[in-house]
Amino acid sequence: MGTSVYPGSLDNFATTSPAQLVNVDSTGRDHDARHDDLEAAVENIEAELGTNPSSSWSTVTARLAVISQVTHPFTDDVRVQVYDAGKSAWQTSWYDSGKRNVASLLVNGWTGTAVLQRAGMTVRLVLSISHPTTPVATYFNVGTLPAGFAVTAYGTAVYRNSVTGVYTFGRFGMVESALPAANQALTTELLWIPDSTAVPASLPGTLSSAASV
Repeated sequence: MGTSVYPGSLDNFATTSPAQLVNVDSTGRDHDARHDDLEAAVENIEAELGTNPSSSWSTVTARLAVISQVTHPFTDDVRVQVYDAGKSAWQTSWYDSGKRNVASLLVNGWTGTAVLQRAGMTVRLVLSISHPTTPVATYFNVGTLPAGFAVTAYGTAVYRNSVTGVYTFGRFGMVESALPAANQALTTELLWIPDSTAVPASLPGTLSSAASV
């Protein structure tokens, strides 16, 4: 009966058979032992892989290659996908846009910093902005977010009061209890569920180097 140490470790077989049947190879195996051990190794490989290991793929390697994959649709972002054999399609299991500097999206005279990030099904926006005049209702719109980052129709958000640090749940569109005075900085953090489960068609702004937001 042959012996094989696979799959716990790799077998060591001599690459050259002995010239005479009565001789042994460099591993100490005679002719019969070589046959027996090779047969044992083949059986262990079959037991390890099981039946039909490549399934509907051409090879086992091809099947393993589609278990999961990590891609970067827009260079700076990360998309993790798993292969759904039942649907014969890739399914996104995680997506992270990375932190995006979206100050360019500010409108109506607002200036400052705006960092946007989508991670999974959570969008986070950190604002530190001010207005040259005392804002009125006309200036409630500070910017428009693109698809894949926008708030759902009846979304709620978590607001952080920049003075007290207290987090409060509220309807999206509220920032703090009162608009700031002219040139007074308004800092707030908002969290919400995006308007789509799909990966965004593009990334807004530029990659942010801000480590603290």
